[in-house]
Amino acid sequence: MTLNDIRKKIHKKWQSFALHNAFLCGESPFPLRFPLPKVTDKQLLHDFAKITEQWQTLKQDMVKYPMLTLCWTSRNFNVMGTQKVPEAIEISDLASLLSFVRENQNWQQFTQDAHQLSHTYPQLAEWQKKSARKIWQHQGKWPRLIQVCHYFLENPKPNCYLRELTIPQVDTKFIEGNQAMLKELLDILLPESAINDEVSGLSNHGFARRFGLKYDQPLIRFRMLDPQLFSEFNDISDLSLPIEEFAKLDLLVDRVFITENKTNGLSFPNKKNSIVIFGLGYGIQQLKNIDWLRQCQIHYWGDMDSHGFAMLSQIRHYYPKTQSLLMNTIVLMACKTQWQSEVTPCRLTFEQLTLLSPEEQQIYQQLADGFKTKHVRLEQEIIPFDWLNDALNLLP
Repeated sequence: MTLNDIRKKIHKKWQSFALHNAFLCGESPFPLRFPLPKVTDKQLLHDFAKITEQWQTLKQDMVKYPMLTLCWTSRNFNVMGTQKVPEAIEISDLASLLSFVRENQNWQQFTQDAHQLSHTYPQLAEWQKKSARKIWQHQGKWPRLIQVCHYFLENPKPNCYLRELTIPQVDTKFIEGNQAMLKELLDILLPESAINDEVSGLSNHGFARRFGLKYDQPLIRFRMLDPQLFSEFNDISDLSLPIEEFAKLDLLVDRVFITENKTNGLSFPNKKNSIVIFGLGYGIQQLKNIDWLRQCQIHYWGDMDSHGFAMLSQIRHYYPKTQSLLMNTIVLMACKTQWQSEVTPCRLTFEQLTLLSPEEQQIYQQLADGFKTKHVRLEQEIIPFDWLNDALNLLP
């Protein structure tokens, strides 16, 4: 093993951040010993001259690095007898290690960042002890990260868009690019009252929702199916609203139809005191906290496949009295010649979909079993449109 090999090995240890964490915890691991690979009896027997020459070369090279100590030991070999072999490299202190692995400049930045962080926010002390890697990875960013934390401490739940924040030397793109790190810090620094605990991840505008910012909300598209209703809106019947505004509606409708596909929503027949919501797919979870929907009779119409029944079960978690529409055995078997194969079936078992009716459970199981041939699906658009009219006419 050459001196360069040893440097790479020690640098790999350095990159594990164990030494950084020890520093943050006020511990000193020095002197450090890095064991060298052991030579075997067989290797020494066959390559004695080559191996001993390498040892001597290593010893000579070490002269250039007085901060390192090459530790020797005596070992007994079966054939070669007692031999003095290099056992480890010992480094006496941090300064010697930094010089050898050539990390002086980065270490200075790391300690400067750590000091600034601990001095500014002592309440992060326990977090720091376990977060050396993150402190290192965000070198050069800490002054701006601290500025953002200051802002949220002084302005909890700002109720504005990220673009509107006025923070010295910090732009919107910086916050967007460092949301994960900022979330960790703000979760510790902010009082509970300034954090929305119902939001945990960063997906779907998680940072904005967790810390009280406005965000680009998903749109709920719906059509009013009663001509008397949309006459009150200047004959506008097809609308899309952000979810918060949709939740504030007071349309006084009796029925709400939810259809999985957009085409069926656009062509849905008129119905007195009713609206149809469409094009959400699994996005129906966005409807889970709409208070006025609880006063309506809800009908869900999805594709007859494993995903369609999974979404039916899902909407019933929010509105237990939801009824299915055209999702029964009669419709499925009447369209048997137009069944298709479901390429990516839902992975949920029918036992997990506890809110399906017995008939729906049976259909789901048959679809999942593929009627002994394949995973089956019946798309909404294949069902004759007259059947929809007939089903609506049968509703009380």
